Amino acid sequence: MSSSSLAAAEAADSADRWLRPDECAPPSVHRGARLDRAIDLLQRNPDARLLPVVDDEQRPIGALFEKDIRRLLLNPYGHALLRNPAYGGSLSDYLKPVPVAESSLPIPELIAAYRAAQGSEGMVLTRNGRLHAALANRRLVDLAAIDERGRTRRRLARAQQIEAAGQRFESDVAGLARDLSDLAAAIRTNAVATSIRSASTGESAAAVAAAATQSADNLGGIAEEGRHLADALTQIVGSTREARSLAADAVELVGEGRARTIELQRSAQSIDQVAHIIATISRQVKLLALNATIEAARAGEAGRGFAVVANEVKSLSDQTARAADTVTQHIVEIGGSVAEVADTYGKIDAAIAAMADRSAHIMLAIDDQHEATHRITRHVREAVGAAAATQIDARDIASTADTALQASLAMESLAARLMSGAEALTGQTDHFLREIRAS
Repeated sequence: MSSSSLAAAEAADSADRWLRPDECAPPSVHRGARLDRAIDLLQRNPDARLLPVVDDEQRPIGALFEKDIRRLLLNPYGHALLRNPAYGGSLSDYLKPVPVAESSLPIPELIAAYRAAQGSEGMVLTRNGRLHAALANRRLVDLAAIDERGRTRRRLARAQQIEAAGQRFESDVAGLARDLSDLAAAIRTNAVATSIRSASTGESAAAVAAAATQSADNLGGIAEEGRHLADALTQIVGSTREARSLAADAVELVGEGRARTIELQRSAQSIDQVAHIIATISRQVKLLALNATIEAARAGEAGRGFAVVANEVKSLSDQTARAADTVTQHIVEIGGSVAEVADTYGKIDAAIAAMADRSAHIMLAIDDQHEATHRITRHVREAVGAAAATQIDARDIASTADTALQASLAMESLAARLMSGAEALTGQTDHFLREIRAS
């Protein structure tokens, strides 16, 4: 069976459930039958108010109404007219239109079709276009009343469902409004806290930038001192080489040698002071790097990059400290050598050969010191570059903190609008539910 046939069968079964047996397969006459045949059928069925008239395929084409036939029978000349072959044998004079509808239609549609056809005595139901049942007007009125009661019950049930749904909706909206209010308050609190943290981060970043600037200046001073130290060491290397070349004339140049020894002692002291300055600045840089690391940790995600730079500055500071220690050690060696030269200067005439040998050792040590000084200078230049990068990063952090501050202020404004919207939602919901209850 096709889907359309199955649907038609289900609709027919639905109609048969409310049709009474006496309404199905009603008596009917063919359009070619005689009038007396119709009168006989109406007399056999005294409850019938209409008699369907069908064609050859059992399709209704109209109906004979009991009131018209009764009027004919009550006429004093009615029986005479029926005996008249020309008049009494024809149905055409009494055949009238009748409302027709498919029995598969729902009761409301049947009632609507009956009213649209302006029916008054009843209607004919068909199944697939063929005569199936006949309904009297009173039966249609009863069906309309039953349908109206059903619709009333459905409306009442729907109203009860709407009332229950309204109560649930009111409860849900109230909970939602509370949640929105709580959420807005939390957002506002977080926005205020974010604003405070952003302002603090900006101030810390500004402080770090200032510290980085000071560190860059200090490192620049260290670089300048290192350059002077390298120049001094270069001069020492030249002097030592000259001392070796003039070892044969050392006797005549004893006085000059004594002066140079004194000068060498002063240079060693100057180098020791410079190394002390380098160690002091290195400790300061390390302390600044540690402070910068702490501030970057406070800044959270925004300060991660700055923490990396601070660690690099700290590493460079450690390297500078170690280099300063190396310089100090070499200075101690140089000081020892110079002291030994000063102590044995009275024996210089007899130790020219030994002096030449010691000059060679001094020259090697100075070469090593010269290279170490250049390394220190290079590292200091790198530290200066790192400090400049730290300053740039600190400015970026300050800019990011300012952006976060503006965003938090916007979030606070949004939270205020959200709270206002929650209050408006509550008011609108109350108004909506009052209207529903009033209707």
